[in-house]
Amino acid sequence: MLEIFEITLSNVLVLFVFISIGYGLSKTGILPTGFSKGLAGLLVNVFVPCLTINSMANNFKLEILSSKIDLLVAACLLLCGFLVLAFVFSRVLTKNKNTRDVYLYSFTFPNAGYFGNPLVLAIFGELMLFDFILFNVPFVILTYTFGVYILNPNRNFSLKNLLNPIILSLVLGMCAGIFEIKFPTFAEKIIETGANSLAPAAMILTGVVFANNSLKKMVSNIKVYIACAIKLVIIPIIAVFIIVAIKVPQNIAIIMIINMTLPTGLNSIVFPEAYGGDSRTGAQLCFVSTFTCLIFLPIILTFYQYLCIQ
Repeated sequence: MLEIFEITLSNVLVLFVFISIGYGLSKTGILPTGFSKGLAGLLVNVFVPCLTINSMANNFKLEILSSKIDLLVAACLLLCGFLVLAFVFSRVLTKNKNTRDVYLYSFTFPNAGYFGNPLVLAIFGELMLFDFILFNVPFVILTYTFGVYILNPNRNFSLKNLLNPIILSLVLGMCAGIFEIKFPTFAEKIIETGANSLAPAAMILTGVVFANNSLKKMVSNIKVYIACAIKLVIIPIIAVFIIVAIKVPQNIAIIMIINMTLPTGLNSIVFPEAYGGDSRTGAQLCFVSTFTCLIFLPIILTFYQYLCIQ
């Protein structure tokens, strides 16, 4: 039982070190102004697509998909659950419309791309990463439709939002897997190298984003602590009892637990900043939820394993 705790904790600590590096480099002025925007563009346009293509091309086979229907059903059920809880708690936590939309987004969409993918790959390996990416397909689609819509104070939306590198890489990887398309050796190496670069780059970006905001303001909003405690601690613990009681298959259970305990996405900062919304609350949620995840993810996964062997 302690093995999964030690493995999870060690990999989480590695991510924490890179977050600290990004924070330190930014605070000391070593990184230039605008670095976070450039690195975010690199992640969205190169590293996340590389990881997605690599995983999907290797694992998205018809014979495998036939056994993954329950995974997608579980994903849709969890997404619906997130939406219901998000609508309820966002209205309880604040009456400000723009701030409420940030809470709504943050309760619904975990940081699966930047934080979840490298974490799952490091702890559980390539096969579990494929399941994790497939599980999050409904979340990705809704992020770039409903997610963009609610974080835009003007409530503007365009189908062009779906024509982004992450969605396109998902489609390309699926096609490569189904039709068994073999990339040239040099292309495979490029994709693999880009995929391996995601984890440190994403964590450095997280640290830089934290450094660009006032630490005092990041830790001073009591409602953010309440939101993170509800979403990343209380709900996952209750869910673990339910998952064990109804005997959810272990691979699906682990992915569901990870999704529930992941920090809120950086989009809760990026989208409001771009559209003139409430980016401060997004930064506060991202900061507190990241450290909540680092502390409680190993504990909750170990708690799940403990219940399973009872």
